[in-house]
Amino acid sequence: MKPKPDMLKLMQRALRESGDCYTLADIRDAIKDGRMQAFTNEDDTAFVVTEIAVTPRKKFLNVIFLCGELDAVMALQPQVAEFARANGCGFLLSCGREGWAKVLPQHGWERTGVIHVLDLGGYRG
Repeated sequence: MKPKPDMLKLMQRALRESGDCYTLADIRDAIKDGRMQAFTNEDDTAFVVTEIAVTPRKKFLNVIFLCGELDAVMALQPQVAEFARANGCGFLLSCGREGWAKVLPQHGWERTGVIHVLDLGGYRG
């Protein structure tokens, strides 16, 4: 994973907006050891980072973050979905900014809920 400087800024923003649960170094290490996966296009204008999640009843592909040019990001969906299927995942799950609620249904995604956070002092920072 060798994103361009502009893409690195977008990645850092996406990680920050999702609660600072990971750093770019965390993501890079998880990709190297196989805990996470990175999908990108040829010109690195889109990145999708995922992890396979296994619960007692379901296996799914969790989208950690996605960033880049909208059309380029959505063009990666077939590749990401195929990876999920090949690994026995029954669905993809993504949490994101409100703006995605307008875009994702056009690509087959269903909005199933809303995420709320009660910050106990450790959400951001």
